[in-house]
Order: sequence, then structure tokens, then C-alpha cells
Amino acid sequence: MAPSYYRAPYADPSTEEEQLVVEKDEYTTRLPIQARRSSPLVSWFVRLALVVSVVANLALWIRARTLKVDTHQMFSPAIPFIAYEDVVTTSGFGRDISPYMGKPTPEKDELWRGLYNFGISRIPMKDAARLANRTVPIGNDPGYYAVTLDVFHELHCLNAIRRRLWWDGVPDPEEPLMDMPHLDHCVDMIRQNLMCSSDITPLPWVWDRTQKKALAVGKVIRTCRNFDMIRQWGIDNKVREFNTSIYVEDPLGNMEIN
Repeated sequence: MAPSYYRAPYADPSTEEEQLVVEKDEYTTRLPIQARRSSPLVSWFVRLALVVSVVANLALWIRARTLKVDTHQMFSPAIPFIAYEDVVTTSGFGRDISPYMGKPTPEKDELWRGLYNFGISRIPMKDAARLANRTVPIGNDPGYYAVTLDVFHELHCLNAIRRRLWWDGVPDPEEPLMDMPHLDHCVDMIRQNLMCSSDITPLPWVWDRTQKKALAVGKVIRTCRNFDMIRQWGIDNKVREFNTSIYVEDPLGNMEIN
């Protein structure tokens, strides 16, 4: 498994070079006078070693500065499960469609629910204490707290919109999730999260000889977080039982609203 994050060690090339020079000077000053003079070849190797050291440390410093942007992440208990992969996504047109598309069927509905239907997750107190957005303890699971990774909430919302788009008015067990207030919430939640993540994958254009114009291409390769690993975290940490009517005094400080 690839590491979730890599933070390159910071090294100041100027300090490294000065330290090497000082150590070299201290060494040579302790030698007899006749031994201080080294051959031109040795001097050349010393200079080359210093140059290589400076360049290597400068590269590490630049890499550390570059990775600093990617490592700006609020704490999440699922961070250790983040891994990146290159994925070719479908365009959703013609024959280039995914199995999640089309009129709802029992099979398609199960496929969608399988993305998020393992419910609420449980995390230990030590992780709950590190959350930027505080949560409550689970009453009948001492030492554990309830959370839901937002990606699963977004997928739940998107599925509700999908079902409403195809809904023919026939009674549906999930009909309460398809009322307009809930769908309006879902649309704006997805808008906020799209803007928050801001996928910067460049979509190319190609010339269509038949239509005699340039068209945008939807089927592209992009770098994605491995969803299967995050989904597995949700499955492995599925809450055992969460009675939301049980009030629990929280050692971390009670979270209440009026």
C-alpha cells in the first residue's frame, strides 16, 4: 500500500555546506603542515562532493515546499487509508456509460446503495479528540464516537437526486428522501463539495470531422483517491448500534444545540 502522505525532510543546503566546510577545516588544521596539501585529484573530488550535497539538499527542500500544499488536511480518522491512483473515467455519452447510469432497476439501486449503505462509523475517543468538528459519544458503545465520512453523505444525496429524476410517481419506500427540501439540500451540498475539492484535471478538446467542430472530451485519465480503500474503512468501522435518543455525558465536553 502506498503511503498516505509523504513529508520530505527539510534540509537547509547553505547550513549543510557550511557544516561540511567547517568539519573539513577542523580536520585539516590538526594535520601536520606537510600533510595539508592534497593532490589536485583529491581536491576535485571534495569540491564535487560538496556540489552534489548542496544540489541534493536543495532538491529535498524544494520538494518539501511543493508537498506542503498537498499535506494541508484537517484530521480525519480515514487519513491512513488515503491512496492515489490514475483512473480513466467515462464520459456518460453513447456507449461510454457506467453501470450506475440509466433507469433504476433493483440491480442498479443495490449498486448505488452499496457505495454508502454501511451507515454511521464509530471512532475511538483519541480520534474524536482530534476532530476539528466535534461529535457525540455513542451511548451504548462506551469510548466510541459517531461520525459519517462526507463522501458517503454526498453519494446518498446524489442517489436521492437520481431516483427523483427517474421517478414516475409510483409509491417508493425512499420517497421521503425525494421531497424537494431534502433534494434542495442535496444539490447545494454537492455544489459546496465540488467547489471545495475543485478537481483541476484538464479536459481536452478534439476535432470532430463529422460535425466539423471541436468537442470537449469527457473520457479522460485523472488522479483520484482510491475510493475502495475509503469505502472499506467505512465497512470496517461500521457502528454496531447507535440509539440517538440516549444522552451521554461527554468527557471531551458536551455538544448540544437548542
